[in-house]
Amino acid sequence: MKPSLIMTIKFIFYLSLVWAIGVSCTTFKAPVREFPTETKIKLNIIQAPEEVERGGIGEFVIETEPGADCFASIGYRDLDKVWQQQSLDQVLADSSGICKWVWEIPITTNPGEAEFRVGVQVVGEVRMLIPLLFKIQPELSDFGDSG
Repeated sequence: MKPSLIMTIKFIFYLSLVWAIGVSCTTFKAPVREFPTETKIKLNIIQAPEEVERGGIGEFVIETEPGADCFASIGYRDLDKVWQQQSLDQVLADSSGICKWVWEIPITTNPGEAEFRVGVQVVGEVRMLIPLLFKIQPELSDFGDSG
């Protein structure tokens, strides 16, 4: 296997493990954390919603090194309150180091907290930020007609 493929596989395994640990502690609200803490890879979340309606669109933008491989996922609860994880497409950072994802919030999402998790890989080195919390709100139509 190529070294970059091995690193990607290790990264996905690591992300899944960290995600599982986070899910088991859902009542604990941790600040955004970095993994590893000692790295020179730039990774900043520059746009993320604080709140978004079910059925709406959430836009997430990060800044990193140009050409970096960017990985992201969203964690949320469905209507049965079962934790779901949706991986977003892998993105290659543009010449300015920008990676962008657009996520359409499923109608079957339970209103409440959701998490955005992101990681980048540059020449075999990985850096992650987890979790950034945001709120999923009911659709306006859930409240009935106001007119």
